Amino acid sequence: MNVIPEQFNRAVAEFHVLGSGLGVAPYKNQPGYNVLTMPAHITDPTDMDDYNEYWLANAYTRGDSIWLVTDPVAYSSTLVNKYGTDQGSAYFRVEIPMLNTFNNVNAVPVYVGPSGPPIIVPQQH
Repeated sequence: MNVIPEQFNRAVAEFHVLGSGLGVAPYKNQPGYNVLTMPAHITDPTDMDDYNEYWLANAYTRGDSIWLVTDPVAYSSTLVNKYGTDQGSAYFRVEIPMLNTFNNVNAVPVYVGPSGPPIIVPQQH
């Protein structure tokens, strides 16, 4: 991708929500939550991954809180049992690996359990 979309240049910190489509659905279009919506004109898998990387990298750079709302271990197991791999999901192909590369994290990955509202964890500085 040659152009970083305008919405990535916001100065306002939000809660970026990562997870399966079903897991992130309750947060879509809710004030204060940013759920990636892939533009319809981006159809190439490599471009989709690039768009996702820009979105997440900009959240990290701004210091936004990052919430994992889908348990990675359980979701990976479900995908592997059904498809033989979890790499069809951008959650495992792009998002989780990127979180693992962030040093001196100022955005805190948090697994939000199904039993209640998101857990707010103070950001590290």
